[in-house]
Amino acid sequence: KVKNTADIQVCFFSVIFGFIAHFYRMTNWLPNWDSLVFRNDPQHMESLGRWFLPYASGISSSYELPWLNGILSILYISVAVVFICKTFDVKGRLTAALIGAVTVTFPTVISTFTYCYVTDAYSLAFLFSCIAVYLLTHKGLLATIPAVALLTLSLGIYQAYITVAIALLMCSLLIRLVSGESTCKVSLKNALKYLVCGALSLLLYYCINSAVMSLMHVEASDYQNISGTFSFKEFDLISAIISAYYAFFKFFFDFDGGFNLYSAVNIAVYAALFIGYAALAVKNKRHIAACLLRYILRHLRKIIC
Repeated sequence: KVKNTADIQVCFFSVIFGFIAHFYRMTNWLPNWDSLVFRNDPQHMESLGRWFLPYASGISSSYELPWLNGILSILYISVAVVFICKTFDVKGRLTAALIGAVTVTFPTVISTFTYCYVTDAYSLAFLFSCIAVYLLTHKGLLATIPAVALLTLSLGIYQAYITVAIALLMCSLLIRLVSGESTCKVSLKNALKYLVCGALSLLLYYCINSAVMSLMHVEASDYQNISGTFSFKEFDLISAIISAYYAFFKFFFDFDGGFNLYSAVNIAVYAALFIGYAALAVKNKRHIAACLLRYILRHLRKIIC
């Protein structure tokens, strides 16, 4: 397993890969519409629900400084990789280094670097989510308090990074169940704990966001339906699920423009993962089936009695 003594090495390799991938962006200015407008901006985005963004981006400055924003971003992501490795109890330094390389060069990260004036703040939100996941999966009940606080701050920087925590927690539950490390009962208890912590984070975020907008006399923006986020007026679960699956396949397996190596490699990787976990599930099928059957029978007995 990756021990504490190896954490610095994992972080170091992630930093190296990050500098190789993003060095050109860190030493040049690549203008887009946002960067033309936000060359200097204190990032007061309270109307978009990003009340912690000014403080997160203020660690660097209110200016777009690619070298400074880039260095901080790579450092934040590299530390986040350490917590991802800890979350999944990764074995082997090479595997950990590859996780760091993939994370710091992921297309979403590259895209975020085009908005360099705020990329360090968004990377900090990513780090907060990863630390929160580690606390929820490896620490005791008291650790849920800082985990909820970190998730709330991540939401306050940029709401989308809550999905990082959700994805990591779901992967952790699935891997531990399929590998036989966890029983169905324990997995369900953990899932409930994660759900409660997520709900508390959203509630705390909503309260702080409402208080900030009230104190600053700001109204929620209509941008991307921010103003209707908590109303659920136009929420359609089926459409949301279909949209999520479509976005996933479009992101990883898009051949609309012809054959490309990125999508081909993704197919190979996901096929290998599917085969590997299917084999693991078959190997532990007796354990998983027994846990499920035992859990169902116990609750049926309670209902009947």
